[in-house]
Amino acid sequence: MVRIRNPYFIGPWARAVLSFLPLLGASVARAQGPAPETAPPLFPGGGLVSYNSIFTTRGLMPGISNGIPATAFPTFAHEADFNFTWGFYRNFDLTVVVPVVTNHFDTGSAPAVGESGFGDGMLLVKYRFYRRDSERGTTQASVTFGPKMPTGRTDLTDTNGRRLPAGLQPGSGSTDLFLATNWTYTGLFHLKRLV
Repeated sequence: MVRIRNPYFIGPWARAVLSFLPLLGASVARAQGPAPETAPPLFPGGGLVSYNSIFTTRGLMPGISNGIPATAFPTFAHEADFNFTWGFYRNFDLTVVVPVVTNHFDTGSAPAVGESGFGDGMLLVKYRFYRRDSERGTTQASVTFGPKMPTGRTDLTDTNGRRLPAGLQPGSGSTDLFLATNWTYTGLFHLKRLV
């Protein structure tokens, strides 16, 4: 009995090796990564203006008949955060965050609803209350606090004049307290002291 081998058959190990072969031609890319220090003030005596853009897309909600459900989230959302930070003293930062929010909801059958508008802004103060320098590195701790103010609109309506659900509004309509603590040790990986 003569056995004929398929000339196009590739064994499982050869298939695995061939699947990783294109990676040999890939170029190396590096990203910035997280900030090495979050506890100290960013720029004592200086300032920062930054922009952050967040896009979110979702599929259509199945089974929608009439109207928009109260639990609806946007099928397309974009939040543009404008951040203004001023280091007005060695251990203090003042930050103002102004978001511009775009929410759209598409049912597939009815016209899409949604608009753009200002979201809820934040006014934050960071206070560094601990700093210890040593030969091995720097240890720092800070607290950030401030209000999130209801500057965003909460009165957007659909084409029939009905108010859109809370998930589709640019603002929340509530005043909230933002509170965070940060602790940083720089030196474990032989990083330079930044501030």
